[in-house]
Amino acid sequence: MTQIDFYLIPGDDHMARYHMCCRLLDKAYHQRKKAFVLCNDKLSAERVDELLWTFRDDSFIPHNLCGEGPNAPPPIQIGFGDNRCPHREILFNLSEQIPENIKQYRRIIEIISQSEGSKAIGREHFKLYRQQGFDINTHNLTETIKS
Repeated sequence: MTQIDFYLIPGDDHMARYHMCCRLLDKAYHQRKKAFVLCNDKLSAERVDELLWTFRDDSFIPHNLCGEGPNAPPPIQIGFGDNRCPHREILFNLSEQIPENIKQYRRIIEIISQSEGSKAIGREHFKLYRQQGFDINTHNLTETIKS
């Protein structure tokens, strides 16, 4: 069954979400996992793509936007809207929507910042996942960082 993980993070802007996504993608890549990052739009997907090149000086995470790059895609793919990529183990859902094909993923990660918009979307996604019977884990990083 698909595992759902919500990461509640400090900060109230979209860049905080992108930075956390990159940290978690780095971890997934080093665990040899394949991931798909779903964004709202092309601009958001390009921001994640660019940030993956620069967020750490000592790290390289092979990635590309869906439909670009080599025929053998790298382990990290980034897309938006209906732009779907080949099957991946992990979905990083940075989108306001929940894709229809969520059961194909072993794990779905939702990153929720402290902005009211992000929290509202997170609550809606949480409710929809729970209605579908998924087990949901919450990682409250706002408390960890304050301590």
